[in-house]
Amino acid sequence: MSEPLKQLPVGVANFCDIRGNINYVYADKTEFLYNLFQSDAPYFLSRPRRFGKTLLVDTLEEILGGHRELFKGLWIDGSDYDWTPNPVIRLNLNGVDSRSVESLESGLIADLHSIALFEGLSIKGANPSEVFKSLFDELYIKHGRKVAVLIDEYDAPITRQIENPELADKILKTLETFFGVLKAKDRERGFTFITGIARFSQASLFPSLNNLVDLTFDGRCAAICGFTIQEFDNLFPKHMERLLSRFISNKAMPPGSTVSDLRRLVLDWFDGYGWGGQTRVLNPWAILNTFDDNIVDDYWTQSGGFTSFLAKRVKERLGGPKSIEAEISLSKASDVMELGENLNPVAALFQTGYLTVERVKKGSENAEYLLKFPNLEVKSHLVPILFDLGLVDNPFAAKKQALAMARAITERDAEGFKDSFDDFLKVSFPGLRVSNKAHCQAIIEVAMFLADQKIKTRVALGEGGLGASFETPDGSAFNLKLTHGPFGELEVSKGRRDLDTAPSRELN
Repeated sequence: MSEPLKQLPVGVANFCDIRGNINYVYADKTEFLYNLFQSDAPYFLSRPRRFGKTLLVDTLEEILGGHRELFKGLWIDGSDYDWTPNPVIRLNLNGVDSRSVESLESGLIADLHSIALFEGLSIKGANPSEVFKSLFDELYIKHGRKVAVLIDEYDAPITRQIENPELADKILKTLETFFGVLKAKDRERGFTFITGIARFSQASLFPSLNNLVDLTFDGRCAAICGFTIQEFDNLFPKHMERLLSRFISNKAMPPGSTVSDLRRLVLDWFDGYGWGGQTRVLNPWAILNTFDDNIVDDYWTQSGGFTSFLAKRVKERLGGPKSIEAEISLSKASDVMELGENLNPVAALFQTGYLTVERVKKGSENAEYLLKFPNLEVKSHLVPILFDLGLVDNPFAAKKQALAMARAITERDAEGFKDSFDDFLKVSFPGLRVSNKAHCQAIIEVAMFLADQKIKTRVALGEGGLGASFETPDGSAFNLKLTHGPFGELEVSKGRRDLDTAPSRELN
């Protein structure tokens, strides 16, 4: 009898609920967490929304609480971890009202009193900091052990007010005072783990944590959230078979399509997130919803849109190909959020998940991170928005030339493609010199989005120079050799070439 199809924990961030239903899909991340326990240093992890941060924090709480029975069969259950229960203060600031400083303070006090009530403790204090200190004292006295601290989405009250910098700054200062308790209670404080999306530079929100370990760019923790390709392949084989069957029956894929064909589609759409290491992960929210709905759609981008505030900053601070991908870079030192007019749109796009690390340039004092769009879901959502913001001189003429490029591809017209590409470049990005593969790839893909054509593109550098391969929806291919000028003379390569085997090394 075949194993039943595992259920999908869509929207479930409670570890106990997931482990209580043994038929839920679950990716074991406990080895990463075990390794964190080997140091006394406090940790900080930044990841975009819908990446499993809250489930990770919930898992940590269950481990620290000594609930070993929930971890049967997982990596940590076979380790030498000491399962002695620890007192835990866990706060999720995403659920705290931050419409004013007063509502934020009331919400923090209420959450701290809820923990005390659960523990059967009586705490006191006239403000959040005093109540926080009181809870530390009472937990330490009751359990005789250091108190673990788990703070999830620490930045949520600030980012919710990002369009109101005056209020956001007041909230930031309130939180700075509140988190200052961590320094005052250093003797009683044990394992400390903090998550969020943004890193702010205006003030040190965690002044006590001078040895705070930032895991964001740590390659060893690149897969601590999200599904690796190996996890995806191991966890979802039956879901892939079901999705393929639905796609073929609905004519979303042609008869004879294989799981490998579907896998390529899913990975192109959802894979590609990275934070400094070689490991790439898929967005878990998007993957779970894809298999739940049996549709490949913009699940992650629809869950929290590209805000008008961020769009305005992109328009003011970026331009040309840097807005669409090309050679966007960010130093670790500049990967911080600023409030108000000083907001760095590149840092904001990276931290919110619209850009991800392609590779790391080393050799300087501060490593430089080369960024790109992680996948087609993000690109298909963001590129048209950036285009509509006015990052081109003449959008109507640009769309006309984009349609001409698409028509030339479907008609196998090399000269027509060259002429329309040159014209598209002139009206869209005047003065731009196409200097590398990234420029070429990004510009062609923007044109295909504007033309609303599902033409797969691969730009690669082979022995004969730079080449572009196009695959149209009917499965036919068109190959061009690109030399000189923005592209220069274009020659049609004869014969079909599998896009996945096209050479793809960087231009020097």
